[in-house]
Amino acid sequence: QYIVSEICRNAIKCIEGRILKIKVLTDLGFFSDAFHELCILNFGDKIPWKLPAGYKFVPKFQPFAKFDASLPLLTIVNLQVIEETFNRPLHSVWTSLCDSRIINNLILAKMHFILSLSATINCIPEKVMRATYCVDSDTLRKAGKTTQAFFKGYIPPSAFTSARRSPTVFILELEKNKDILTMAMLKGILLAEAEERISSILESMKNKYGRVISQCSAADLETVIEAKLQLAAIAQQRLQTAFSAALAFSTIKLLQDADVFKKTSDISQDTEKGDEPNEHGIWIDDSRALHNVIAREHMNIHLWLRCRLALVTAITAQIRGIETMTENEQVECSSLISEVKMEAEAFNDVEILAEITMQAVMLGLQERQPVTDIKLHLQDIIKLLEEKTLISPPASLTLVKSMLLLADIMRTQTEDESKHISKTDQLDLLILAHRLVIEQLFILGESIKQHAEDPTFTTPVLPLKNIYLPHIRLLAKVKLRIGHTLALELSCSPKINQLKWQQALRHTETALELCRASVERELDLEAEIVFWKGKLERQITVIGNNKSTSAVETLLEAIKLSLQNYQNYGLIRRSYLEVAMLYFYLIPAKEESSSTVKGKTFKAKATNAHYASSDDFTAMEMYRVQAWIAVRAAAQVSEASLAYQKLIGRKAVKLYRVRDRVRRNLPEFALLDLGSSYKDYLSGGYEVTYKVPSIMSGAQGQEDCDGGESSSYEDMQARLKITWVHLIRYNTYLNRLLNMSPLLAVPKAGEGLFAKENVLFTSVFDIGTTLRLVEMHYFLKTYLPVYSACCLEDPPKQLHSFEQMRSSITALAKSTSEAIGMFRQLSAAKISSSSSCSSQTEGYFDNKATCTSFKELCVQWYLPFVEKSSKGETMVLFVYAYNIKPVKIVSITSFHSANVFCGYLWIPLNSVVAVREKLSNLKQKIEMLMHSTMSSHVTSESHSFTSPEAHSTISRVVIDKKTEEMVRQCLSEIKSLLSIGPNQPTPISEIPFDITLPAINNLWKLFDPANGCVITAGNIFNWIVSLLS
Repeated sequence: QYIVSEICRNAIKCIEGRILKIKVLTDLGFFSDAFHELCILNFGDKIPWKLPAGYKFVPKFQPFAKFDASLPLLTIVNLQVIEETFNRPLHSVWTSLCDSRIINNLILAKMHFILSLSATINCIPEKVMRATYCVDSDTLRKAGKTTQAFFKGYIPPSAFTSARRSPTVFILELEKNKDILTMAMLKGILLAEAEERISSILESMKNKYGRVISQCSAADLETVIEAKLQLAAIAQQRLQTAFSAALAFSTIKLLQDADVFKKTSDISQDTEKGDEPNEHGIWIDDSRALHNVIAREHMNIHLWLRCRLALVTAITAQIRGIETMTENEQVECSSLISEVKMEAEAFNDVEILAEITMQAVMLGLQERQPVTDIKLHLQDIIKLLEEKTLISPPASLTLVKSMLLLADIMRTQTEDESKHISKTDQLDLLILAHRLVIEQLFILGESIKQHAEDPTFTTPVLPLKNIYLPHIRLLAKVKLRIGHTLALELSCSPKINQLKWQQALRHTETALELCRASVERELDLEAEIVFWKGKLERQITVIGNNKSTSAVETLLEAIKLSLQNYQNYGLIRRSYLEVAMLYFYLIPAKEESSSTVKGKTFKAKATNAHYASSDDFTAMEMYRVQAWIAVRAAAQVSEASLAYQKLIGRKAVKLYRVRDRVRRNLPEFALLDLGSSYKDYLSGGYEVTYKVPSIMSGAQGQEDCDGGESSSYEDMQARLKITWVHLIRYNTYLNRLLNMSPLLAVPKAGEGLFAKENVLFTSVFDIGTTLRLVEMHYFLKTYLPVYSACCLEDPPKQLHSFEQMRSSITALAKSTSEAIGMFRQLSAAKISSSSSCSSQTEGYFDNKATCTSFKELCVQWYLPFVEKSSKGETMVLFVYAYNIKPVKIVSITSFHSANVFCGYLWIPLNSVVAVREKLSNLKQKIEMLMHSTMSSHVTSESHSFTSPEAHSTISRVVIDKKTEEMVRQCLSEIKSLLSIGPNQPTPISEIPFDITLPAINNLWKLFDPANGCVITAGNIFNWIVSLLS
């Protein structure tokens, strides 16, 4: 820039240099500087002038707008910047000097700036009518409102001075509509406007060259390729991954067929036939022009690899369809990745090679390939980039992500491999990743707060100067993993070090601050950080022998964040159990409870049955009831998770068709994922046509099958037959893809069913799966009634800490109206402002965790951090809550708590697994006996009426002595495990209930460590409660 402006004083090279600066600054995330360079061009500033030496004087009407990188996009100052980028044309002085080639390059640089801003918005773009945010110059002229647009420079002066009618100019008015704009709307507007301008460039190229666009000049070919790659990026942000792959494929095909790469002798005949004179009758061959020579140099192997990488990235990010797929595209993608890797290795393009290897890692995670292969790929990436002296910021991000994923994989090693890998190696890798991100942030201009004693506490100074840098979110993930690794090490240490626990909490708190400071907010990442923060706060409370309840509020916040996203069952269940464990700890020893080394059962005080007013209600009783509620809430989460697993077998899902009204509201990305391949958009030549697959209704399918000439076979194939089964399977597949981290794939030896208990849910990578899953969750919740059983309720308000409850007690004591006002405030997130007082109070109290009409026993299994059994073997917590009468907790401060009980037991994990295996065998044995009994009964009574008494008789299975002995042995082991007393219980001599399949099934579910169970009133309930009492 200095050479062409100050020394050569070449105006054309000056504008080309500024266009290049805009692109580079945008890629670095320096949006403020990139927009400043754009303003210099738009306002005609710093135009080099040879005589006299200096810059040409251009009068300025107004100061430059400035992009504030420390503020989000929906602020007024940044909306003004977006308006300027779209509305303000190039200054007339530049227009007179530049040809269409430079103008097109400037437009593409502007759209690259817009697309980079749009990529920082973490949501699915929403379609917005253009009339909502845009007005044309003709409408303004007719209304006499062109003055403001003229003075801003959006409408050129020629529109008023020229006798010829100027073309219509569309002006964006985002600042004017800022009150109705959302982030999804803004992203939709940015992508739509960028697509319209890029498409106009391609349209002008088609008009110039017709169908033989492959014969265009080198400079025009470079413009077309850049435009197509930007359209592919737009499709990628819209989650139109197959369409994005089609655009990248057409770009590659155009590069292969372009005449600029052919020998002169091969195209001489085509040139003689194809060249036509211009309007003056003169043939012009500009292939040797300077700009074409430079463009030909730009179109080297790096551009080819960039196009190939765009194709691989789009195909890897594509969610594979289940309806119209006719070939294995993942195999095709694997072979394509291998080809690009060979090309990158041959031309020594290290960064492209590292990025394409990362795509192989992501494809391997999707296909659940062996962790060993993924580990080798990650080690190759780290070795490639570490050996290079200087790498770009995107490559440094790839290096750090590889390190994080490799550190995650270290937790999944088998027993033999773990001998060569220690937790120190894993922590060292995380510390190295931390150092790299901090260095990059310092280079990119952020102020860094150094920590000499422990470098891992080094962090950027808040508030950040540039919240749009992707390094911020990545640093939050690094900090989370460092705190997580420290916590895992401390949990295995025999010594309790409260200072180390405080350090782990400090890392997690810093991660949360960075996550919330970044403009690209990820609710799932934020929810997980908040969960670990609450978990560590509970550990410190227990270790320090404190009585703080701050961890409860933190854990409830994590639950609410997850419910706003896609309701992560595992995180929410663990949060409720952490709340229960904290309330168990807060109940002091003087509280009446049955306490042994094995566990505790918390009962009501003896005076509890006699008090009537809230004055007699103590905090200790409240803690016990809150623990009971928390266990029940965790059980509700497990039931919802099991309901989702069984959803695909429900009649409403298997038999009922998707109605027309529902099909019209199906998310567009789901239609594309379910029934599209990138080949469907290729329409011959280099054209790519976007189309959304239409869905065939049940009536249409029947008519087409009945025959007739109304629909051809191709038309039938073009329409998708999407059922609820397809949609549920698609949603399940998204859930599986979301857990791309191999942490959830290969559990460590020795940890068994609880290997997933302390892993991280959020992966280092995300290809839009979370956004899809959130949208599908709300779609199913709205249009599939049976899905409501899989949806979770808001956390019970009664779970909040005693400090908040104390203020609630005061409010309740004043007046009923004030209490209703409090309920309105607590329920504002879910209850509309037009609801009546009665509906508000119902919304406050109506929660399954706080009320039940039956006797219920809720059981959950958990493996916490700090709490350890005195025995050396692996022990797990059997957490339970039951009631002996119907319960409805309207107000926790006046609730009669004598009928609710809760507690926990330490049980050896090996014993749990052994009992479950025996119950599985017993269940199978009884099913076989029932089948034989039913067969003989049907044979003997084939012509007679079967009474209900007969069905009752069949349900009670007649078992032989061997089976009876199996039952007695299983029940004796269960009694030994669940008995709360210190003495060893005597074996069972008489079976305490009828042997039926539901009874054995309840016992089998009772010992399901993954889900737990809920047992209602009956013989099984009575027997288990008698053991726990």
